[in-house]
Amino acid sequence: MKNKKLVFIICGMVILCALWGVRYHSLNSHFREMYSQNTREEYSLNELVEFGENKDRNGFAYPGYSVAVQNFEIYDRADFEAKYGVNFDDYADSIYAVPGKVAVVSIRFENEGSDAECLRLDGFVLHGVDSYFYPEFPFTNVINPSLGDAMGITVADGHQCELELVYFLNEFRLSSSVWKNIDDYKMWLNVTSYPTDKEILLQQ
Repeated sequence: MKNKKLVFIICGMVILCALWGVRYHSLNSHFREMYSQNTREEYSLNELVEFGENKDRNGFAYPGYSVAVQNFEIYDRADFEAKYGVNFDDYADSIYAVPGKVAVVSIRFENEGSDAECLRLDGFVLHGVDSYFYPEFPFTNVINPSLGDAMGITVADGHQCELELVYFLNEFRLSSSVWKNIDDYKMWLNVTSYPTDKEILLQQ
């Protein structure tokens, strides 16, 4: 009886392993196929980038929306605080590390025919060759009072709006050579990820 029970347990484990293997292979095949068909497009400052049917890093598509980066600046902490009237010490309990530098991306959003309820801002990833940075909230909200507490926007059809997205640049996340030459570090803003990877070159 014990031997029969053991056989059932072993058979069950074999079946589960087989099912897991099939699922693992299926998922890997899906993502390999999806990303192998990716094409990449690079845009410049002030060049309009259409979302089309492409999806951002969060997997959302916003057909009808377009964006253009109007300006990109990297500030030392003190310069950022002085320009935007922000004191990072006031937010010490809500941020994991006070940044040494702050990047600000000025973006124009345009809507021509989209009925999307909300365009999420956390999908706009700032990155270099081997480093990635996400918009920082609530600081993006602080310098854009019209956002309130929101992490996304809705632009009426046929209209546009302008926002500044805030990104923290911390020394411990970059190599010493990159940190010393951060103003010459090649950086992009990722707009969509697949099937077309659309990126805006910010500095080179």
